[in-house]
Amino acid sequence: MNKNPLDKAILPSTESVLELLKLDPGAIKLMKARSKRLQYRAVINWLTHYKCPPEVNDNLELVKGYVEAFYHLAAVEDWERASKILTIKVPPINEDLDTQLMRWGYYEECIQLYSRLLGKLDHYWDSICLSGLGIAYDTLGEYEKAINYHQQYLQIAGETGDRSGEGAALGNLGITYYSLGEYDKAINYHQQCLQIAREIGNRSGESSALGNLGNAYLFLGEYDKAINYHQQCLQIAREIGNRSEEGSALGNWGVALLKLEKYAESLEYSQAALEIFKQIGNPHRQAIALKNIAESHQHLENLDAARQYCDEAIAIFTELGVPELKECQELREKLGPDTDFATDAGMVN
Repeated sequence: MNKNPLDKAILPSTESVLELLKLDPGAIKLMKARSKRLQYRAVINWLTHYKCPPEVNDNLELVKGYVEAFYHLAAVEDWERASKILTIKVPPINEDLDTQLMRWGYYEECIQLYSRLLGKLDHYWDSICLSGLGIAYDTLGEYEKAINYHQQYLQIAGETGDRSGEGAALGNLGITYYSLGEYDKAINYHQQCLQIAREIGNRSGESSALGNLGNAYLFLGEYDKAINYHQQCLQIAREIGNRSEEGSALGNWGVALLKLEKYAESLEYSQAALEIFKQIGNPHRQAIALKNIAESHQHLENLDAARQYCDEAIAIFTELGVPELKECQELREKLGPDTDFATDAGMVN
């Protein structure tokens, strides 16, 4: 997946993880049930002894000890500790493990984790699992499943008076309907999300809703309105230090400029977005930025650069198994075969 594994030294210490889980190796030895004792020993072993081999360039391998520990805890139905595994902070921006796995593009792995945990603890964790499942299935193009999970999340949020969760669920539904090309319905959901975010002072939710509205208007061909929403999104994202949202706003603004045939400006915004997504380790968004950069180079008649960026995007989309692959492959066909002389201008290292 992500071929630039993070510095292993900055993972949380074994001691801090065992402290988080409140696991005592001595107490485990005293367990009478052998099968249960073996599962907990496996948890301890994965957390204390597993090290990602230096020759392996894969971020999932970097956190494999945590993921395997989760499954062993699930085997003995220790859901409380299993859920805490998902809250372990991992680099590059100290996101919870499940969130970072999603950013890295391990959607199938996230589906397995959330599916195991769903319905095992409380409304709080059910909301996290339902939201995560919906986002993962949406990204993989399984939109009916995504809508089903988002609607369940919305129902729980409404029943428990969780206004923030209600806004998030509405926003997620808007994203899925946007993926289905139902832009008017998407706008309706995002407007509801924006209203809730502003009512409760959720700046992050407000930024996301503005960005999503920008995307919907972008595909309706209302480019100036789209740029206005992305400008607002970018401003808030920078104020609150949300790098992911900042990258999305820059990238989406770049797409709007591409549609307006302002190719040089579009290239600038897309490049800025690409750098952010590289820094925070989000290969899916990296690939989208690479494709947009390829399109800008195509219109600027820098065809060798366009081919290289497009090839890099295709490689990531292929590995992620996401719907954008087909569109990117179609662009690559239009760009034609490689030539012997490639320009170095703007090439990604």
